[in-house]
Amino acid sequence: MDNTGLLTVASGTLDFPGCHLDNMTAGAIGGTGTFDVSTAASFTNSGRTSPGLSPGTLTFNFNYACAASSTLEIEIAGSVAGNEYDQLAVNGTAALAGGLTVGMLDGFLPETYDEFSVITHNGHSGSFAVGEIAINDSLYFEIDYRPTEVVLIARKIAVPVLHIDYAGEVLMLSWNPIGEAVYYNIYSGTPYGPHTLPGTTTETEYDITSLLPSGLGSFHVTTEMPEAAAGDRGRGDSAID
Repeated sequence: MDNTGLLTVASGTLDFPGCHLDNMTAGAIGGTGTFDVSTAASFTNSGRTSPGLSPGTLTFNFNYACAASSTLEIEIAGSVAGNEYDQLAVNGTAALAGGLTVGMLDGFLPETYDEFSVITHNGHSGSFAVGEIAINDSLYFEIDYRPTEVVLIARKIAVPVLHIDYAGEVLMLSWNPIGEAVYYNIYSGTPYGPHTLPGTTTETEYDITSLLPSGLGSFHVTTEMPEAAAGDRGRGDSAID
């Protein structure tokens, strides 16, 4: 059975005894019921999985496997799993790959460090192709792979504004301090090329005189936060001729 449309279980259980179920690239499975593939001859998932009916919990009996072309779509409107945000409940193992998207509903924005258990499972392998997911200009989600769940953690983006000034014959890069920062990493390179990490400092300025390439230079500053705020990051950019 090849699914190229939307296969939805609004309630109850849909099983596939003896079937070869293929959720194709153009297909999607979703709803708030249960997909039972424990008696299916095989199951492949190359398309979209959309738990809930904005939002809700989709239960998956047996193992859940994702191809590189697949995408898990999550919607979040609050902090209660299955009621205010989507959850995929896997009664088996989860082999993760492909994309993970998050849509925020009804103007909801999480607080920093809020957690959302978007997948529960009995064990997992692999990971999604994305490392983090932007919420807006000041927040993003870190993806935390735990022994029996995948959790989205809201993190804040602290942006240090950069300035470049001459102090005599010394060219200084400076930035606005971030209150919780332990230290700052300074990256240098060309605007369209790779950036290296020439230095780290606890101050809010850095001598970049010797770092200037021929032509246009680009500099980035990132923050390292204390353990209580691990994962929070900041980035500012500046370029000079």
